[in-house]
Amino acid sequence: MNKKALEYLADLSLLFISLVWGSTFIIVKESIEKVDPSLFISYRFLIASLILSPFLIIRRNKVNKESVLAGLSMGSVLFTVFYFQTFALKYITASVTGFLTGIYTLFVPILSYVFLHKKPYPTSIAAVILSTIGLYLISFQGNFTFGIGESFAIINAFGIAIHIILTDYYSKKYDTIILTSVQIIVVAFLSIIFTFASGIDIKIQPEKDTIFALILTGFLATVVAFFIQTAMQKYTTPTKAAILFTLEPVSSAFFGYLIGKEVLTFNQYIGASIIIIAMLVSEVGSALIRSKR
Repeated sequence: MNKKALEYLADLSLLFISLVWGSTFIIVKESIEKVDPSLFISYRFLIASLILSPFLIIRRNKVNKESVLAGLSMGSVLFTVFYFQTFALKYITASVTGFLTGIYTLFVPILSYVFLHKKPYPTSIAAVILSTIGLYLISFQGNFTFGIGESFAIINAFGIAIHIILTDYYSKKYDTIILTSVQIIVVAFLSIIFTFASGIDIKIQPEKDTIFALILTGFLATVVAFFIQTAMQKYTTPTKAAILFTLEPVSSAFFGYLIGKEVLTFNQYIGASIIIIAMLVSEVGSALIRSKR
């Protein structure tokens, strides 16, 4: 498969991940009303770790110090992403958290240029600006004040940007299964330690909805999604990956209406349309630049 076809396949794969993450948002939201968020995250990543462990054992001949350290760094960042987002939701609304989290689209091209020396295309910069406007219209529906919750959300956004950059860098050097497995196991380990340290009861009520949510997020939204991200992101740019991931709030809004009967506002429809336009600008711009070269 040539480079152009691989990039298109990677972009479609990342779009699929965004749809998966967005579709599980309403399910997770309903679950953490019954289960402590820290406990839910612990069980989610524990399930994912148990699924991935046999594959890691099979690939043990390719495990080395460097690949493990890479997975450790990715997993540590991913742990902070999940927990700072959880803490942000304790202090501020989901809509403000969603918008502030989405500003990772601004951090990624800056970090990509500084650490990877990848200068973003002008069309990618335009797409980042458009997607940020779209995220604002979708997520932000009230007055804005700045406090500890907003600080946590911005740290979370910065963590997502770092994780995208690390994935771009390490996925080109190390085995996909090893990177995926190690980072997920690290998140599970740190989550369990955090849960115990917080004095949270580790027992979980065996309700059908909660068990379904844990299996769905543990397998599809964690094992499958992070494996695809690690395997495919290396064939596209970090900036474009960040833009494609902004489909997540669009997807969550759609499934929120479909499953949770959450009605969208006019501004949210406009924001969703702008994000789709931003993706088209990014894709078409990349194609035009390649054709000129």
